[in-house]
Amino acid sequence: MHLVIGLIFLLGSLGSTAEAFHIQVRAFHAQSKLRYQDGESSVTWNESYLRGPSQTLSETEAGREKLYPHLGQELSLGFPVWYPHLFVIGGVAQATYHPRPDETIKDLAPKLAFEWLMNVQNRWMPFARLGLAQHQLKLLSERVETRSLSPALGLAATKDTFGVTREWEDLRLWNGEASLGCKFFTFPTTAVVLEYRYSDSFIGATLREKERGVSSYREGFAFERETELSGVRLSSQELSLALEAGF
Repeated sequence: MHLVIGLIFLLGSLGSTAEAFHIQVRAFHAQSKLRYQDGESSVTWNESYLRGPSQTLSETEAGREKLYPHLGQELSLGFPVWYPHLFVIGGVAQATYHPRPDETIKDLAPKLAFEWLMNVQNRWMPFARLGLAQHQLKLLSERVETRSLSPALGLAATKDTFGVTREWEDLRLWNGEASLGCKFFTFPTTAVVLEYRYSDSFIGATLREKERGVSSYREGFAFERETELSGVRLSSQELSLALEAGF
């Protein structure tokens, strides 16, 4: 990353003032909310764990939201549509959320946007940006936890400790983005960029999650859970610092 930033800074300082394109490396801090309307889940308990016929229990979940502070990075290319005011921007962002130490949510987001530059005669240029992003979210989780056992299972124990793995099926969310910022040109074609960006999903998606638990004292898996959450949306607010160079 340091080498890429150094090359951008050097090449940008040597470029001409009439840009054919610009490249930007951006680092951001975000507060993201993942929320859903409601959900249903079913848990199938293995017959080897119950020492009897397998059982399936169902339950519903009320809607809620979770907040994830996180860091991320983005690489983008901009091409002039009406130089020097209007640019079309294409890029990709990557972020990793850690809801808890043993859980990781990875977010890969291809993006497309239009950027309008103002005050173009000076070394500082405020801008507005409108864009579209597709967030591709994946959850990986492996942990050990103690869970209460339902009396409906007919077991003498009320709790047990399990090794639990969770994962999401492919979840893709389409988000609109809007931002305001300012570019400070240290050289004619090289700028430091400060930006605030807001993002929210256009429509809710369906999230399918699979969970598998292995008992601490019996062989084989103890249960498998399948959960379906409806109306899933992702919103975020970002503050970022970037380095941009034109060529």
